[in-house]
Amino acid sequence: MIKQHPFNHDLSLEVYNECQDTLKPKECYTNIYYTAVAFAEKFHSKEWKVAYGYIRISPEANLMARHCFIVNAAGEAIDPTFFTHGNLYSGDVKEHTSFYIFNDITRYARWVEKNKFMPDLDKPLREKEKAMQEWAKSNDMILVG
Repeated sequence: MIKQHPFNHDLSLEVYNECQDTLKPKECYTNIYYTAVAFAEKFHSKEWKVAYGYIRISPEANLMARHCFIVNAAGEAIDPTFFTHGNLYSGDVKEHTSFYIFNDITRYARWVEKNKFMPDLDKPLREKEKAMQEWAKSNDMILVG
């Protein structure tokens, strides 16, 4: 199911500051994997969940890049990777769009393990991503990555 999540800038910055030594630009999947380790209690309590989706990369163009982020209990997007880019994403990010959310961190870890420890989960989530492609088409958006 496609969901839109308001971007929690302040909490994202807090998470970035806590994990900045392990976070890298253009490594959102790995960054969230490391963040899940650093904040294990938030994920095990199901207060935070791992989300796969897209982020709008330009306010002038209808382009969205595939992305991985955290969704909190309030449904907000927490995105520590945002701050690794020196705000590469132009404009004011208002929301993130998810096509799949892992409600259980253990299940997420198993999927990553089965994917040869590659947290992009590109192939395993391909079927679930089709709904996102339809959503993008109906909203005149172009998906990249």
